[in-house]
Amino acid sequence: MRLPPLFFVVSSVAGLSLAAGVLGLTGSGLVPALTDPTLAWTCVGVGVALEGWATSMLLGVVGARAGAARR
Repeated sequence: MRLPPLFFVVSSVAGLSLAAGVLGLTGSGLVPALTDPTLAWTCVGVGVALEGWATSMLLGVVGARAGAARR
């Protein structure tokens, strides 16, 4: 069993969202568009949610492999 391509897309977008949120919260002068705390926290929340989804995909594949190995 292999990881679906969607896993890599979701995980990459999650990392970018988390990075944008942290950059907006800590580096206020670097990216003025992200200085609004509401937007920055939204980016962090979206990143956490997407990373949770990617983790559930990963755990599903690992569980399926373990189940197949037991048979």
